[in-house]
Order: sequence, then structure tokens, then C-alpha cells
Amino acid sequence: MLCDNLDMQEALISDLNEKAKDSIQTFPEPYNTTASNRLADLNNLFLAVKKQLNTRKHDLLKTSVDWREFERGLKHCLEWVKSAEQRVRDEINVSDEDLDIGKLKVRPYN
Repeated sequence: MLCDNLDMQEALISDLNEKAKDSIQTFPEPYNTTASNRLADLNNLFLAVKKQLNTRKHDLLKTSVDWREFERGLKHCLEWVKSAEQRVRDEINVSDEDLDIGKLKVRPYN
């Protein structure tokens, strides 16, 4: 949404720059210099906003990729934990209701 809005603003500023080229020359001194400076300030501010938006957009995309990788890692971790839990239950041969943590602690390996 911000990118679309910025694109609309860029079109307006571009149109303003085109119209201002001829108009500013008709202003008497020192108004034409002041108008030129203000237009340059507007262009510089717009470029700074555009750069900042592009930087944030890039950061958001990178963060999104990092988050998906983290989420995928958590999913694999959860699957491993569930598998390990099932192997432990199968090894001590108890149901979910009868699971006693104490049995896991004292069961020696043969």
C-alpha cells in the first residue's frame, strides 16, 4: 500500500517538476531562486523517503525469509520430539495414561 501511494506521489512530483521548469523562469528575482530551491528540497525529501521505503521493504523481505526458515526448523524439531517421545513410550511399553516419568529415570540399559 505504501509503495502504491509512493508511486502516485512520484507521478505528481514528476508532473510538478515538468510544469515548474518553465514557470519558475517567469518569476522575478529572488522568487525564482527560492522556488527552485524549494523544488530541489522537495525532490531530495522524496528521494530520501523512497530510499527509506525501499530499505524497509528489503528488510521486511529478508526477515520474512528468516522467519520461514525458523518456522520450518521448529516444525522439524517438533516432529523429532514427537518421534522420540513415541520411541520412548514404545520402549518402556506403556500407554499415554500410564506414562510415569519415574520409569524413564530408573530404567537401565541392558
